[in-house]
Amino acid sequence: MNDAAACRRDGPNRRLALAAACAVSALMIAARPAEAQPAGSAPSTSPPGDAPEAAAIPDLSGTWFPDYCIPDGQTCPFDIDALELTPRAIEFMSSFDEAISPKYDCVPATIPSIVADPYAWQIRQRSNRVEFHYEKDDVVRVVWVDGRRHPPPGERYVLGHSIGWYEGDTLVVETANFPYDPIGLDDMTPLPTSTRKTVIERYRREGDRLILDMTVEDELYLAAPAEAHFEWALTDIEMLPYECDLETARQPLRFLPD
Repeated sequence: MNDAAACRRDGPNRRLALAAACAVSALMIAARPAEAQPAGSAPSTSPPGDAPEAAAIPDLSGTWFPDYCIPDGQTCPFDIDALELTPRAIEFMSSFDEAISPKYDCVPATIPSIVADPYAWQIRQRSNRVEFHYEKDDVVRVVWVDGRRHPPPGERYVLGHSIGWYEGDTLVVETANFPYDPIGLDDMTPLPTSTRKTVIERYRREGDRLILDMTVEDELYLAAPAEAHFEWALTDIEMLPYECDLETARQPLRFLPD
């Protein structure tokens, strides 16, 4: 078993396991500065009208394993204390009840949480879509790159609705149509997201590394956009089945105060 596989099999607290077992690889790249997205460079909310030529599409396919994350590799995807929150968000966090977390009912993690979790995932590029298959929760997220728009606001999905387009060597993904989620920003913190949440992801490949710059906006809970940076390494490890048993998922609730 290689180091990457060991990281994701080391008990339920996988984020701390990843930080410890993968410290060497993180330190190797921590010395180089993250490439911050320039201010004002966020793409339009409408994708280009014409599909790109096949030759212009960057090859992002493969199986990827998390290797680096801003801000510090442990509070990914965000340092909650550093975020600019609305009074509504602060009040919610002060009265949060852990028992209402959807994860205890085997509801899959949403965006951006599932992106930050220390599991392998795959990218498959098709002619009209890009498929993200996450080992976590064993879900497939479809990013449509055929020029379609988001559906009406009343249509909502746990992972949102994703459309994408290519800008040079970068795949830009815009996701909207989320439901309300009491832990929608990060499944490790009590910070919700509303139906107004939108997420912009910009993926590019540098050799055997996949780079992502992400921006999350939600006017009800975020007073300013939340930004994060991720890097993954190309891997040949096998993605394992992920099975959520409802009884097992609810066991931690026994230790919560009444």
